[in-house]
Amino acid sequence: MKSENNKPVFMWDRTDLSFQASSVFQWFTFAVQVEFKCESETIHLDGFWNGFSEWVVRFAPTRPGIWNWVSRSQDPAMDKHEGTIECIAPDKHQKHANKNLHGFVRVPKNGLHFQYADGEPFFFLGDTVWAVNTLRCGLGEQTDGDFFSWLKDRKAKGFTTACVQFFRRLNQSNEGGYPFPNNTTDNGVFNGLNPDFFKHLDTRMDYIWNAGLVVTAHPTWFGKAQGGMTNISVLDAQLITRYLLARYGSFNIIYSLSGEYQHSYLDMSNPWTRSDWQNLGSMVNKWNVYDHPVSVMPMGIQETKNSLPLQANSGSSAGEFHQAAWLDHNWIQTGHRLSLMHLIPKTIKENRSLLPPKPVIQSEGWYEGFEDTNLFVQCNDSHIRWQAWVSYLCGAAGYIYGHGDVWRYFSKLGDPNPKNIICDEHEMLGRGLDARGAINLGHLRHFFDRIAWWKLKPRQDLVNTEGLFAQEATESYLRVPYCAAAPGKLYVVYCPLGTGKKKKEMQLESGYDYSARWFNPRDGSFVDIQKPRLDQNGVWSVPVTPGSLDWVLLVENKD
Repeated sequence: MKSENNKPVFMWDRTDLSFQASSVFQWFTFAVQVEFKCESETIHLDGFWNGFSEWVVRFAPTRPGIWNWVSRSQDPAMDKHEGTIECIAPDKHQKHANKNLHGFVRVPKNGLHFQYADGEPFFFLGDTVWAVNTLRCGLGEQTDGDFFSWLKDRKAKGFTTACVQFFRRLNQSNEGGYPFPNNTTDNGVFNGLNPDFFKHLDTRMDYIWNAGLVVTAHPTWFGKAQGGMTNISVLDAQLITRYLLARYGSFNIIYSLSGEYQHSYLDMSNPWTRSDWQNLGSMVNKWNVYDHPVSVMPMGIQETKNSLPLQANSGSSAGEFHQAAWLDHNWIQTGHRLSLMHLIPKTIKENRSLLPPKPVIQSEGWYEGFEDTNLFVQCNDSHIRWQAWVSYLCGAAGYIYGHGDVWRYFSKLGDPNPKNIICDEHEMLGRGLDARGAINLGHLRHFFDRIAWWKLKPRQDLVNTEGLFAQEATESYLRVPYCAAAPGKLYVVYCPLGTGKKKKEMQLESGYDYSARWFNPRDGSFVDIQKPRLDQNGVWSVPVTPGSLDWVLLVENKD
C-alpha cells in the first residue's frame, strides 16, 4: 500500500491511497473500503478499481487536524492497513486564489440558493460542455488541447461551474480509449470498465478544480437514443453511479442522476419506471458520502410525447421527485425555441412555491446560436441576457448557458481524431467561445459579485410599468420588467428591450437614503441616476433608460 501524497493536505483538497490486491476482483465489487476519523468526525469511503491489481481510495478532509485511517477488505493484502493524514486549513489568500477551498457546495437548510461549506454564497453560473471527456475536447500533447482553450476562456469570462457528463457516449473515446471497450455498440454488457479512460477524466477534473470551478455532472444520459445508452439495466446504472461517486465524490460536485431522465421511459426496450429512479436516488444518498447537492435533469415539456405521465412532462425534476428525500434542488429545462422562453419565469416561480422549499436551476433554455426552426430565428446575445437576468431575478439559484457552436464542435458523435479536424470546424469553436452572449454573462457575474444577491427575493409587485400588454411574460410577449429585492436595502430590475422608455413607478421602503444607477448588461458599465425622491406613499418615478435596448436598474440603501 502507498499514499500518493505524504505532505499535509488542505481541507477540501484530495489525496489518494493506493492498495495492491492479491486476488482479481471485478470493478463493480468495490473490494476495499477505508474509514477516516478526526476527533468526532468519521468518513467511510469506497475504493475504486484503477487497473491491474490497483485499488484507490480518494479522500478529501473536511476539517483540519490529524486524520487516522484504517482499511477493510476481504483481500488480506488490502485489509487492516493504517495511517494518518495531516490536514491544514487554507488561509483567505488561498481561498481567494481557488474558490474550491471554501469547501464543498451545499444547500443551506430551508435555503433557495447554494453556498460553500464555510458559508460563502456560491453564485451558480454554468457553461454546458457535456462532451468534456472526449477526444474532441482533448487534452493535447502538451496541455494544449481544446479542453484547455475552453477552460481558460470560461474561467476568464466568470463562469463558476462546468456542466459535464462523465462519459458522453459508449462509442466516444478519450485519450485512454473507450469507457467500456467491449460495449461500443450498446450491447448491454458493462463488465469491462476501462480505467485508463477515467484516468484522463481525472486529469480534466483536476484542472477544473484547480481553476476554481465547481463541476455539475451527470454520469451520462441513461436511456437516450441517438447512438447512446438504450440498453442499460437499472443494476448496471447503479454500479456505474457508485463507481463514479467513489472516484469523483472527493471533488466539488453538484450531482444529477442522469441527463433527461425521461428517455429511460421512452427510448429503451425495457423501460425504467419512476420507482427505478427513486431507488437510484436512494442509493446515491448512501454513496454520496460528502453530501453533495443531488437532483436529476428533466427533458423539456414534450408536446408530442403523450405517453409520458403528466408529472413526468412538467419540464422539471419537481414533477415526479420534489418530495423525494434524495433530491435537494430542482432542475428545469424549457427548450430551444423563442416561443418557450416565457416558460422560464413561469416554471421557476412554480418550483419556488413548492414545499419544502428547494433551490431551482434553469438547466437548459435556448442555446446561443441555435435556430428556432419554427420562426427561422437564431438565438443571439439579447435572448441570452433575457433568459439569464430573468432567471436570477425570478429566484433561480443557477443558470446554465450553452452555445450551439461549442456544443456542435465538442459533441459530434463517433470518434473524431482532433489532429484531423478541418480548419472551418476549429473556427467554429473559437466563434462559439467568443460569442457576445457569453461575454455579456461575464458582465452579469461581475454585477452580482458587487451586491448581496443571496438576499434578493422576487418582487414583481414593486414595479408598475404603464403600457404593457401583460404583467408576466407570455409566448408572444416578453417585454416585461422583472424585479428582485431585499426591501429597504437592495432592488434590482431588469428592463428588457422596448420597456425602458415606458413610464415606471417603483415602490421603495421609506426612511432610507438610496442611490440608483443604470447598469448596461452589454458592456458592464454604470450610469448614475439622480437620487431617488419618494412621494408620501414611498413611490419613486423611475427615469427612462439611457438607451432603447435592455438595461438593469440597481437601487441601494447608502446607509
